Amino acid sequence: MQRRHWIRIIGPLLLFAAIGTVGVILLLNSAFQRVTHSEFVALAEADADFIRDTIEAKYQGSPAVAEGRTQADFMRDAQVAQTEFHAGHLSQFVGIEVRFEPMAAPDARHEAVTVPINLGAKVTLIRERPQLRDVLLQPISIGALTAFWALWFARLHRYVSGARDSQSHCRHPAARPINGTNGAGQRRIDCLRSRQN
Repeated sequence: MQRRHWIRIIGPLLLFAAIGTVGVILLLNSAFQRVTHSEFVALAEADADFIRDTIEAKYQGSPAVAEGRTQADFMRDAQVAQTEFHAGHLSQFVGIEVRFEPMAAPDARHEAVTVPINLGAKVTLIRERPQLRDVLLQPISIGALTAFWALWFARLHRYVSGARDSQSHCRHPAARPINGTNGAGQRRIDCLRSRQN
């Protein structure tokens, strides 16, 4: 009888902890994916701006040469500028593939961002999406899960303490006075009701 009583108290709390943990993880994953995607788009835009500005600066003093350039010349200059940008932002380009054509992501595990350089050329950055383990290793994720579990343990402690107190009242009927009723009989009824609930 007492085991059923504890299962009825602890069972919903364990279920809440499991569902809450999954919910917190899904929320953190969604927020992390949005933030990293916006950073990835910003990196692609900065890359395209750098390539455009570098090529324009190269031909600024000689407009005749700039007008005579072919698309192949532009792509060669773009690749040189891309290499310079890549060298300056090396840590951000780990695991990123760069293409000078519009491309879709190869599969669901990857994402691609295409940004125009000028009217005829585009740069596409492709990378693997952040995995769940990357999300869970973030300090904010560890902090959020720790706070959730700390609140859960505090609530569990409160329930366990409350259950012990109600059982001690049943064992010691004199500890709980009841006004206007037959004290001992009413206490016994109250204890039986609390055990059934």
